Amino acid sequence: MAGTVFFAILALCFIAAYNPVAFHANRGSPMTVKVGNQNKAHTVIYDNVKTNVGLAYNSAEGTFKCPEDGIYSFSWTSDVPKGKHFDTVFILKHKSSQHGAKITGNRASAVGFNGSVQSTKNVVVDMKKGDTALIKTIGNAANVLHGDMHSFSSFSGFKIL
Repeated sequence: MAGTVFFAILALCFIAAYNPVAFHANRGSPMTVKVGNQNKAHTVIYDNVKTNVGLAYNSAEGTFKCPEDGIYSFSWTSDVPKGKHFDTVFILKHKSSQHGAKITGNRASAVGFNGSVQSTKNVVVDMKKGDTALIKTIGNAANVLHGDMHSFSSFSGFKIL
């Protein structure tokens, strides 16, 4: 009995000390990177916010600003129409740095397919308060990202520990 009470109190202490952080946002309209702009990386703005516990996701800028130190999981899905492609990278920018580091990439390509294609990537990162996470296009490879009311293209994240 004493052991059960101890673990119940321990669980309550953990829950009380844990500040949940989670978000999910969709791209509300298509994003096209024109040929003349392909040498510049563009931030992908996921503007249709469905969940934003902790208010760490900024839908105007497409950025997640870490509210507290911890381990975070992120996932993003790119949906591209027939004959198009869209390449992106997950950027982690430390608060003390002007430039971010490319952590991992995601390639969605429907070139040669008779319909749209989706590609999803997941990443787990150690973040410090004030760090920023975002999705950017890869300079010369981006083309068209599908976005509409069906929410096929999305970005989400949450704190694990």
